[in-house]
Amino acid sequence: MKTKPSILLPGGSLSTEFLVLLLAAAWLLAWRAILGATWGLAPGLSAEGIDPGILYNADDTWSYLSWVQQYRHGNGLAGLLYTTEPHAASLWLFPLWLVGEISALTGLPPAGIYNISGIVGALLAVFFFRRAATTLGLPSSARDWATLALLVGNGGSWMWYLLKKLGLCASSDSAELFFLDLFPSTAFITYAYHAIGLGLLAALWWQASELSARRRDNCPCMGPLLATAGLAFFLAFSRPYEPIAFLGAWSLKTVWHGLRRKKDPRAWRASLGVAFLLGASLGPGVGWTIWVATRPIWSTFAGESLALGMELGHGAWF
Repeated sequence: MKTKPSILLPGGSLSTEFLVLLLAAAWLLAWRAILGATWGLAPGLSAEGIDPGILYNADDTWSYLSWVQQYRHGNGLAGLLYTTEPHAASLWLFPLWLVGEISALTGLPPAGIYNISGIVGALLAVFFFRRAATTLGLPSSARDWATLALLVGNGGSWMWYLLKKLGLCASSDSAELFFLDLFPSTAFITYAYHAIGLGLLAALWWQASELSARRRDNCPCMGPLLATAGLAFFLAFSRPYEPIAFLGAWSLKTVWHGLRRKKDPRAWRASLGVAFLLGASLGPGVGWTIWVATRPIWSTFAGESLALGMELGHGAWF
């Protein structure tokens, strides 16, 4: 079936995908430059003193970097460095572990690798997002508009931050902490940890959709099956939000196919089979996170993490 040409970018070739990624990189890098963000590869100076390369929310970012530093020094599990109370190191977070390993191998500062990994993660999220959209059968114009929404569809938090930078408004937490949308572009710029997680999430949606389609059509599917299981496993050891959101979304998809199983029984069986695979692959990471959250000291940390202490109502971001 023929589709209309793309509104934003013509065609659907590899050159088009490269151009999309090039434009996405230019958008993200331009915003880092506009906001005066350094990369953390070397100490910088700002009006407030030394600039460590942290664009926003230093409290959370220092925690992330403390875990990166522990992984960099060869620790298999990370603990909370910002407490004097003894506790067992219990965190293995795949994205931050990977950043620590790359920092150790290259000898570059953890903050610099962290910031660069955020941009790479964001671009991978865009690429895999478009691959997933193609697998789901979206025409090129729909993929391009969806990509645009992916990169700018985060409420008003980036405008709020820009106004704050210009001294026109007070400081406040950004919109992604309200969970207003699944793909906040602010996270691509300010939270490398989140950006890498979103890249894993988009890759998992692509491979899970590919696996479901191949199972429905009785095609060989060992590659997508292994990729889905592996991506789900690592996603579950990233952050707790993405795996839960993904499993919930796939469950809704499976329910929808279940309601139509008389018309398309193969799609229902394929989606249900992938749902069981996702549950088994996400289970270890989610279970470990829940267990850690019940341990001494860690339970307090988990409670503080969920008590975000927002001062503004949700309506401030529209």
